[in-house]
Order: sequence, then C-alpha cells, then structure tokens
Amino acid sequence: MSLTIDLPSSRRALLAEAVAALEARSFLATEAACASLLAADPADMEALLLRGLALAAAGQTAPAARLLDHVAAARADYAHPCRDLDRMLGAAAFATQVRACLDLTPADARLRLMWADCLHKDGDLEPAADALAALLDDGPETAAAHHRLGMVRAELGDIDASSLDWYMYPGIMVVEPAIFELIPKTPPWALFTGLFGPMVANRLPVFGYVHTGCFRTVDDLKAYENLRREFETSPPHFQHLIFPPAS
Repeated sequence: MSLTIDLPSSRRALLAEAVAALEARSFLATEAACASLLAADPADMEALLLRGLALAAAGQTAPAARLLDHVAAARADYAHPCRDLDRMLGAAAFATQVRACLDLTPADARLRLMWADCLHKDGDLEPAADALAALLDDGPETAAAHHRLGMVRAELGDIDASSLDWYMYPGIMVVEPAIFELIPKTPPWALFTGLFGPMVANRLPVFGYVHTGCFRTVDDLKAYENLRREFETSPPHFQHLIFPPAS
C-alpha cells in the first residue's frame, strides 16, 4: 500500500505513528515513519525532531546531537529539543546528550542552561555555579540563569544566615514584570526558597519595608467587606508611600 503523504491528514497520521512508536520505545518504527515523512519533505522539522529524539533514546549520541541542534537552530525561539529527552533518558544519558549538543553549539544559551542543570542535579555545585556565571557574563538578561545561580549559591552556603535579622512576611509585595521570568515554571514552589532566596543569593535587589505599627489581617469575605466600608469613610495613611498629586 502506498501513502500519498502530501495530504495533511496523511502527514498527521504518520506523525502520530512516529510519536506513538517513540513513546513505546520502538525506535525502528519511529525511524520508518520519519523516513516516509522526510521522503516527501526533507525539511520537515517535526520529522527531523522525532528522528533525533529516537536516535538519542537509542543511545546514538553523535548523530542525535547533529539533528537536535539542527532543529534547535531552526526554532531559536523555542526550548532546545534536548529538553524533551529529560523524561526519556536517565540522568547520566541525558547529561551525555546535552554535552554532545553543547559541544557542537557552545554558544547556545538553552544548552548552557541545561548543562548547568545537569551539573547541579549531579551535585557538582561549583562547576554548575561557574557555568551559570559564565552564561550570565555573556547574557546578563537570562532570568532563568539568575534564578538557578541563586539556588546553587544558597546550597553552597554563600549566605551567612546568622548575620540576618528575622521578620514576619505579611504577604504583600510589589514586583517588576521581570520578576515573573524568575518564578519557577514547575509547581509547586515556595516563595522564599524558590524566588526571594535565590534572588538574594544571586545579588539581585530585594527591598523590604519594616512595619512596626498595627497590622491587621483579612481572612474571609465578611472581614474584607467590613474593612472596605471602613476605608470608604476613613482611608488609611501610608507614610512610606508617596502618591502623585491628583490632576
């Protein structure tokens, strides 16, 4: 039976076949489906991606690296395809594949970040910190690298906790839009260990206002409505904030 794979439905079917075979770790079947797709369009990025992932999962590190980096170059605004291997390979095999890809494209910030993650997970904290610091030297705007470097420095004990003063955090904060890039992408995560702690450890600015007066909490809708009515007749005066004059 011959397939006319220039039809969208046929292409979708072959892609689905390749994905199913890859998930079942049937790499020969993945390759067969990809070969059919690439016979119709040698530049089919989805087929090249799946072929590269299958090669990596089968332990063919070098040819996989060439394909995955080719796809990554064509999709510079997306995550590096090596990221898809994190759930398919063991830690050592994943690190080997990331390193092979990085050796071919040493300037790829996505791979540099992944390589630092591999070092961190393997307990190589000093090399991980060095890799992240070098990445930030070349790209200081890389928010994810700032976050990871803060985490690594905290584990290295670069911060002397005995020198700090301790306060209660009331749950109120004002942040710049760039902070959202530092928030861990995978929940659950804790505000202090996942965001503020790494920021402080990485020498990013975090400011706190120490309030020494009365503090009230609003824990339910009734309390909120009562407080709102109170503020309508007697608004609070925030001494630490300066509001522009009304126009």
